[in-house]
Amino acid sequence: MNKITFFPRQVLRIECVRSTRLGEFWSRCLLSGPYWRLYLHSDHGAGIRIDGEKHELAPDKLHLLPPNCNLQTWCDNPEVKQLYLHFETPCLRGSRCICNTIELTPDLRVLTDRLNTLSDEETPLRMLHATALASSALTRLPPEALESHICDHQMQQLANLMRDSPGHPCSVRELAARAGIGVNELIRRFRVALGTPPYQYLTAIRYSNAARLLEERRLSIDEISEAVGIRDRFHFSRTFKRLYGCTPAAYRRGEG
Repeated sequence: MNKITFFPRQVLRIECVRSTRLGEFWSRCLLSGPYWRLYLHSDHGAGIRIDGEKHELAPDKLHLLPPNCNLQTWCDNPEVKQLYLHFETPCLRGSRCICNTIELTPDLRVLTDRLNTLSDEETPLRMLHATALASSALTRLPPEALESHICDHQMQQLANLMRDSPGHPCSVRELAARAGIGVNELIRRFRVALGTPPYQYLTAIRYSNAARLLEERRLSIDEISEAVGIRDRFHFSRTFKRLYGCTPAAYRRGEG
């Protein structure tokens, strides 16, 4: 009798995809958050710091960083153009191999070129191409660069709740009550399942949503801060600058 394998409903989920020109902001970003980061640079002169040492993200190659890498960035050439993707894989993690370099083969080049030309109004096509690029990059990693794990569906449901309602004032105690478990057990299980404590996960989701709303330019910065659940405008701007290397206003102007 043939064995039947059931896969989770979401193997890969795109968080954001964007093309930008690196400015001075890339000299002071903190690459945190529960998602993979895929980068393509147009020129030399920018990268990340690993154990304090500069590591260049060389042009014409894809560079894939695992979730929660918490690395600082550097930039000596603000004219570098960057294509980047953030995405999550609920049942797949990166190993301690911090930066994975992938050859930009012709099939991958087709996807990156398409992403660089599609407009924001073509969101469904952008998401399809981004999903194809992220999936293809993951399949090119060596086995030791990936770690699969059993999905904790209850913790994943709580993560989905935070993603769907980032503006909801959600405490760890409330999440524990929803799950019917103690606070300490929630934190332990959430960290095992998502690789980060629940509050840090929610913070990453909130500011990722804030960045997307800043790009859309429909809401004021105060409205965006309120929409993602940050009631203190000063705290919102300070944390955004720590994560993205520039203020929300500068990010909206395209300086981030």
